[in-house]
Amino acid sequence: MPRLFTGLQIPKTHAERLMLLRGDIITARWIRPENYHITLRFLGDVDRHVASDYIARLAEMSFEPFSLTIKGVGHFGSKRAHALWAGIEPCEALTNIYEAHERAAVAVGLEHEPRKFTPHITLARLSRTRPSTIAPFLGDFADFQLPPFEVREAALFSAKPSTGGGPYVVEDVFPFERS
Repeated sequence: MPRLFTGLQIPKTHAERLMLLRGDIITARWIRPENYHITLRFLGDVDRHVASDYIARLAEMSFEPFSLTIKGVGHFGSKRAHALWAGIEPCEALTNIYEAHERAAVAVGLEHEPRKFTPHITLARLSRTRPSTIAPFLGDFADFQLPPFEVREAALFSAKPSTGGGPYVVEDVFPFERS
């Protein structure tokens, strides 16, 4: 079974603008723009029964479309940075959708995600990188911001096992507006 996760797709115009942030960080493996997304819930390698139950729960959810703003940059890892990211301005609608996806995952038997939800778009994976190496990047783009975009659906993605950063395949979409 492929590795699965749910997330929000990034509009092509915004992905192209994010790609322009790439810099000369020797340890960076930059993510391809078509693989940019905001992860809602990582499921991992799950069997078909669990995946089907989770998908059924997602299909029952109903949300209103909302706007998101990409703002700022940052990194994960303190002593050694392991990822560069673009941030997402706090948004109650996004938090509500994340929480609904988390509840659905727990309801189908997956472990509760212990980490705090930090909405972001991974721009690059880093290998054994000292924070001082990425400090110029963080300083140059600290005030980075893109215009808001409308979110009208969530997606179920699959990824090849043991492959970070894509390629990702959209397996299904869950529109927020219901007729």
